[in-house]
Amino acid sequence: MDQAGVARARAIARAALIAPLTGRARREALFALAGAPIGFSFLGIAFGGALAIATAAGPAPDSAVWTAIWAPVLVLLLLILALAAARPLGSVIRWLAAWLLAERISEPPPLRTRSGLPARSGNQGWLAARFRDGSGWRATAYLLLKFPVAVFAFYALVWWAAWIAAAIESIGYFCAAELLANAVKHSRAETIMVEAAQRDSTLRLTVSDDGAGGADPQGGGLAGLAQRIRTVDGHMEISSPPGGPTRIRVDLPLRV
Repeated sequence: MDQAGVARARAIARAALIAPLTGRARREALFALAGAPIGFSFLGIAFGGALAIATAAGPAPDSAVWTAIWAPVLVLLLLILALAAARPLGSVIRWLAAWLLAERISEPPPLRTRSGLPARSGNQGWLAARFRDGSGWRATAYLLLKFPVAVFAFYALVWWAAWIAAAIESIGYFCAAELLANAVKHSRAETIMVEAAQRDSTLRLTVSDDGAGGADPQGGGLAGLAQRIRTVDGHMEISSPPGGPTRIRVDLPLRV
């Protein structure tokens, strides 16, 4: 691969690592994760409500005929409660999309019966209106699909955060080892010091020596090290005047 190809590959790798750290990506992750509690609420309302109604109806006789009659009723209750819960939870999702992602989604038209009355209990035709509610069915399907996606997003976020932490730890070790090896090999120093300290959310590594100085930031070793540090949004500063001393500082983020 030529030098331009290597540069492109490095740019792609850096973009892949840095893109998840942007503000937009963090807001998208939060929006995805919000689907988990919303999905639990949706399922809890539907199944919990149906179970409560079934329990209030009393114990069912131990017969296949009764079970055959009661099972469709329970499914019907689940559908009614799911459709009733879908619209309010859909409003929560639209609010989150506007707040986190600046995406404005228009409200569906109000649900009404064939006679034009609000579709609520007590008004004739309210139950039929629920089953004709296209927006309610779409919201129900969206909530059912979003729940497993949110659970997967939570797992992926935990895995990615652990991977980034391990990557930063590895890069910190590599930086210390590489800078120490360079000092031993090239500086002709009598004293070499390696310091590590935490500054707020940053790990600061400092390698200094009293050698000949003249370290070239554009040299293959230091330039490659700087590129690796930048992939995790780190920073390296080099002070190495001719005659010494040399002091190289590396700052790495500790948190994702």
